[in-house]
Amino acid sequence: TLLQELNKRLYGGFLKASEIKALAIHTAYEAGLNPGPDYAFGWGLMNGKDAGRLILEENGDNKIIENHYLNDGETFTLDLNPVSGTDVKVTICWTDLPGSPVAAQLDPTDLMLVNDLDMRISNESEEYFPYILDPLFPARAATTGDNFRDNVEKIEFVASGEPYKLSINHKGTLNDGGQSFSLIVTYEKEGSNTYYWIGGNNSEWTNPNNWSLTSAGAPADQI
Repeated sequence: TLLQELNKRLYGGFLKASEIKALAIHTAYEAGLNPGPDYAFGWGLMNGKDAGRLILEENGDNKIIENHYLNDGETFTLDLNPVSGTDVKVTICWTDLPGSPVAAQLDPTDLMLVNDLDMRISNESEEYFPYILDPLFPARAATTGDNFRDNVEKIEFVASGEPYKLSINHKGTLNDGGQSFSLIVTYEKEGSNTYYWIGGNNSEWTNPNNWSLTSAGAPADQI
């Protein structure tokens, strides 16, 4: 059932390229000696099972797979209310406009982003930044800060129990007047339920008999 639904979403036109990339990075197994990305292992090893599971469990609340459009000069915001001591993970990805190719060379460090989006998560006492790597020191572990190189940004931290605000804006002026981006969010929320699809090939998403509170369990009579 998981594979069937994943195939339906992937090949039925439900997921954009930036969504698939963000989803793969968001759910990847950690690889390498240090948390986060590195130049040897990238974002890690692809975890198809968790990626597919997240597609099924997406609820638009604390498990989000969405596409948005950021107009020039605009800031996108989202409130997060994670349980204290639990992991918060947010990933954005966008298909950037074509840049100007650099001359042939080994490992060029030229900045190539055309539309540079920026993501931050904060509350009254803390602010979290995305992972960054330094090409001048490729063996160093990833740190966090202002990512001005990549069309992917990922933030991970352990919640302190206070509400947080996710904000996404941009540097300079956005070419073409704006930039679409894909957003993946996962965190634990007080009183939230995970629902499992038990409807097989039945596509009646609003039928409470097609959802369960446990994998392959009894109908939840909830949507």
